[in-house]
Amino acid sequence: MDRLIFEGRCLLGIAGTIMRQDDLRIIHKRLDWEKMYRMADYHRIANIVYLGILGHGEDVPERWRERFFEKYQEYLRLSEICDEAEREVLNLFEMRKVPCVLLGSNEVRRLYQIEEAAGIHSLSLMMDKESYSLAKGYLIDLGYELLELLEDAGIRLKGPSGLMVDLYWRLPFKPPYYEKAAIHLVEKAVPADGFSQIYILKQQDYLVFCMVLAVYAYVSNALTLQNVLDLYVIYRKWWNENSDELKVRLREFKIEDLAQRLLDLTYMWFADKKTEYLQRHSFSEEDSELFDSMESRLLTRGMISREREQQALALDKAIQKELEKEKRRDKILRFKQKIQKKTERIKKSIKWILPSYSYMCSLYPILEKIPVLYPLFWIIRGLRRLRIDLKREDETE
Repeated sequence: MDRLIFEGRCLLGIAGTIMRQDDLRIIHKRLDWEKMYRMADYHRIANIVYLGILGHGEDVPERWRERFFEKYQEYLRLSEICDEAEREVLNLFEMRKVPCVLLGSNEVRRLYQIEEAAGIHSLSLMMDKESYSLAKGYLIDLGYELLELLEDAGIRLKGPSGLMVDLYWRLPFKPPYYEKAAIHLVEKAVPADGFSQIYILKQQDYLVFCMVLAVYAYVSNALTLQNVLDLYVIYRKWWNENSDELKVRLREFKIEDLAQRLLDLTYMWFADKKTEYLQRHSFSEEDSELFDSMESRLLTRGMISREREQQALALDKAIQKELEKEKRRDKILRFKQKIQKKTERIKKSIKWILPSYSYMCSLYPILEKIPVLYPLFWIIRGLRRLRIDLKREDETE
């Protein structure tokens, strides 16, 4: 596990070098480049790593140098294609009058100083259930295929061009207070320029949403370094207020301190040490220990988790509580379905043993004239069925 953290920190060093545009220190020659590649691919920063190892080719095995180059080329190719595919999807929904809120797109690439360092992002759209069904049908007609379900909140589709589209009919947050606060934020969306059905969040609202999303992903052990890089460039470009104002806006989510620490980490990883943000903040020894535990959790996807941040622990507890509720609901639902099936079988058995009067009349027309004989003919029918079954058993033997 220590090796995993070491290699993760090497990736951070390479990414930080590209973001700061400074010189890369000599790459450690004993790195396991297969693990480095897999980790970079998971965190979706293989393109940045390729930029970082340029000029250090002798330190990287040729096989893995080529693999990083292939990923870099793939990012470049998809970035142009996905821009056009995004416009096609948004124009389709505008034309078909499918109202939706844009929660994420490849536009974030424009905020990077080096666009090649930005990864490929899903087109994320939030809409009501009726619009969700329509949008899903329209995309399937365009050749999009289901890639995965998104936590009972939506689906991810992948198009022929390679663009991934995330459609949400509800926000993917478990704790009710968290989801409610996020809904309040999304409701502030305004129509995008040139559109009447496509809504976007204002810049600072979008930053708050990105922080809310990043913190939730961190606690769920799903936060990638690409997500962290996006958060860094968005904050650096769009937030013009002080950190205290941001904390106030995040207080409704009960993550103001955790979000601040995550933001501090991004600046320590990717910003110049002389940047104004780091000059304004001083960190204690206790802060350093918290940062180390957060870094280990993020780099190892939760495999090493010595979490000490109180708001992270509280959010994790709230998520687990909701998951347990869902498990209980699913258990009760399965039990009800089991009882319902048994009840249906019993009803069918009773109906077969005690058929209705109309059915008996179809077998024995005399009952229409003499209904009082119904019990007698019911016994006769039962004896006939018994005789047929016994005869069938004898023939089988």
